[in-house]
Amino acid sequence: MKKIVSSLFVLFISFVLSASALAENFYIKNYIVDLNVDNQKVLNVSEFIETNFFNEGSHGIYRQIPVSRGSKVDDIRVAYNTGEGWERAYTASYDGMNRMYSVKIGRPNVTIFGDVTYQIEYQYTIGDKNDNIYFNLIGTGWRTNINQAKFRITMPDSIDEKDVKFFVGKKGTTTSDNRIKFFVDNNRYTDSRSYIEGEITAPLLPYEGVTIKVDVPKGYFDIHKNIWDYLLENIQYVILALILLLTYAGYQTWNTFGKDYHIVPVVNFNPPEKMNSAEVELFYRGKATNKSLISLVFYLANKGYLKITQKESFLGGTDFTLEKLKDYDGTNKIEAEFFNKLFFKKVVTKADLGKSATFNSKCIEIIEKINKNREKVFERQSLSWKLKLKMGLLILGDILLTVLYMCDLNIAVLAPCLFMLLFIFIAIMVLVAVGPEPFIIIWSLGFGGIPLIGLFALSGFNFSPISIIGIVGVVIIAVCFYHLPKRSQYSAQVFGQILGFKRFLETAEKERLKEMVEENPAYFYDILPYAYVLDVSDRWIKKFEGIMANPDWYNSSSPLSAHSFNSFSNAVQSAGCSSYSSSSGGGGHGGGCSGGGHGGGGGGSW
Repeated sequence: MKKIVSSLFVLFISFVLSASALAENFYIKNYIVDLNVDNQKVLNVSEFIETNFFNEGSHGIYRQIPVSRGSKVDDIRVAYNTGEGWERAYTASYDGMNRMYSVKIGRPNVTIFGDVTYQIEYQYTIGDKNDNIYFNLIGTGWRTNINQAKFRITMPDSIDEKDVKFFVGKKGTTTSDNRIKFFVDNNRYTDSRSYIEGEITAPLLPYEGVTIKVDVPKGYFDIHKNIWDYLLENIQYVILALILLLTYAGYQTWNTFGKDYHIVPVVNFNPPEKMNSAEVELFYRGKATNKSLISLVFYLANKGYLKITQKESFLGGTDFTLEKLKDYDGTNKIEAEFFNKLFFKKVVTKADLGKSATFNSKCIEIIEKINKNREKVFERQSLSWKLKLKMGLLILGDILLTVLYMCDLNIAVLAPCLFMLLFIFIAIMVLVAVGPEPFIIIWSLGFGGIPLIGLFALSGFNFSPISIIGIVGVVIIAVCFYHLPKRSQYSAQVFGQILGFKRFLETAEKERLKEMVEENPAYFYDILPYAYVLDVSDRWIKKFEGIMANPDWYNSSSPLSAHSFNSFSNAVQSAGCSSYSSSSGGGGHGGGCSGGGHGGGGGGSW
């Protein structure tokens, strides 16, 4: 009973494994391979394939022969016999993208049935200069059963039987699975050639193949290696070394020109001395934005230069009026210029600013003037466009090397890859010129990222460890690029003061703030412009709810709240101080497997 159950189980497994063959309407009765190897590693291959088509409708078979890097296939000859004599109707084509020769055998207007014999001959030149023959006698791409298979390999000189290995099974199989028997004959004729003959002892299921690997002594083949040959043989390690080198160069560039000095937040109840809110934003963000100018409206109002009147508009939203109380008499050139441009007449409204053809452009000019002081924030060398260009080229180099590896140096793939890299290079150069602003990053991902996905698609998404290391390297350099430039020592000290000041604004308790207001009744309004540029104005205002009344320079029907403050800020921005962006601161002897050698491939019916 146990034997019956075991037999049924084996039959069931065999049925499941061969189910995919039902998609084909033929099987291979016998597959004979004759391989003649010369001393230049040129293989003359002859395949004799006996098939049986058990259903009508097919025109013949197709045969696909993959071509490894540096190898080539020549002199393809094909014939087939349906029982009525030999014919030579076939078409051959080469897909450079996938490095694949395809031979379609038969006539499109003729269908076949029953026994058909095919003979396929070609010359396969192995491109590597390793001391072995590693070849797929029967590829793992056949979609049908192969009942019998025999092979004969003629080597140019004698070999040792222990150096001959066979691998049988699906692609990647590293054993012979006891389905091969063979012998080596070094004494058949008077010449020095050696013969390897054998056969399979059990049928091959769909997508199973036979691979031979023969290791030979150094100098067995009449081939000479130069430095380029050694590089090609170890190209994956060369590419890996270059990827690591470029990634290290990117890291070192950041370490020298981007890594800030140690920053220690120092708790402060007040902003850095003698700095207005625009200057604090410059040192905080590494650049000035439209927030700088909006904050100066409150800053100058608190200094007594202007009065703000805010009210809700008839259509919803916020209207405001700014009244000039006196001329600016301070020494800060930026404050003076902004104040004078803001008050082109004594009283200006939101509508006046919105209608002004020059106010918005003047605001942009003032922000650019503030940003000219970035050399006070960052070390001059780290602001160089040459440094940004260098980081951009390092990113591009890592991408190129990764794609080169993923497409196995396939020239047919490299051509469109190089074209796509042009778009990625343009995206990187825009990042270099404008800086890593959020919008620019999104634009660059679209303009350069989509071609990058296309590159990976062309390369077959070969995500091996080396390609993954390459992608990680690109990310590392990009992150280092994003964190350029480097703050100066002075800037690091000021930044520490600003961070400590911001932390106080976020964490100060209400009782402590009451004490500070008793000491300085204007404390809340002194700090408000700074809280705005540090993005904590909402918290700051809410801490003082119920404590502070509106000052003389702020006229509104309700007390100043986070909502009314934000409404006013947005109204000023929409009226003239529109959003502004600028560059930021911130093979040989060894193992093998079935399907792992040169040649092979497979086929099916058509």
